[in-house]
Amino acid sequence: MLDMSTVESYRPLLMTLAYRMLGSLSEAEDIVQDALADYVMTADCGSIKPKSLFGSNGHQQKLETEAIRA
Repeated sequence: MLDMSTVESYRPLLMTLAYRMLGSLSEAEDIVQDALADYVMTADCGSIKPKSLFGSNGHQQKLETEAIRA
């Protein structure tokens, strides 16, 4: 079963990383929300570790794309 407190425990770290990359708090919040939502949707599909999902190419590419736009 998914423990939401564990999921939420990653939010501060993800916010820090996203803000450093994007330089915009609102964009960082959007990216982090997307990452957490993706994790919640896929967590019950197998043994996915949060750090591996949040560091995945999809979210990394999205962060890089947003950073280029900024």
